[in-house]
Amino acid sequence: MPGKTTYYTRLQALLELVGSREHRSANELLQGIVRRSPPNFVFHRWDSKEEKVIARCSENAVRNTMNLAVELGLLDAELGALTAAGKEAADPARFDAVIRRRLRSYFNQMGCSVDALGTASLQLLQGKEVVLPTADELYEAVCAEQNMDLSETKFRVLLRLLSASGGIRASRREVFLPSQG
Repeated sequence: MPGKTTYYTRLQALLELVGSREHRSANELLQGIVRRSPPNFVFHRWDSKEEKVIARCSENAVRNTMNLAVELGLLDAELGALTAAGKEAADPARFDAVIRRRLRSYFNQMGCSVDALGTASLQLLQGKEVVLPTADELYEAVCAEQNMDLSETKFRVLLRLLSASGGIRASRREVFLPSQG
């Protein structure tokens, strides 16, 4: 089960919040979410002067999640409104399937298929020298080798999101394997 501050749960919360709020722009949506301060976007930090924990909604976390939703085609960048895919993903029963489909499409646009990730993970495991298919290894084997315009950090986020939605299996140590489906 993904933690409450993962992109998986943040995307779920964002889609729910977009559907339940009146706003005229993406910026107005952003400010409305920050004011509402949902737990998925709240960070806690220790204030040593006051000797207490300060909880604040992270505008950056909201913005980053909105940007990811736009990149995955779930959110309109200008209006902050749900796209057709976003409306479909807002249904909790359809969320995982939509996210997997949007991630497959995103990876394909970047020049890499999810199947290629699965193949690369198997090759790493079956090579002369067995290498665990971690995000680092998969990035090197697939993205760096093909000179994809995708940062390693973004790749990790997408891989974790793909795993959380059931598109690829991952161990607790973040070893990524092809899904069995």
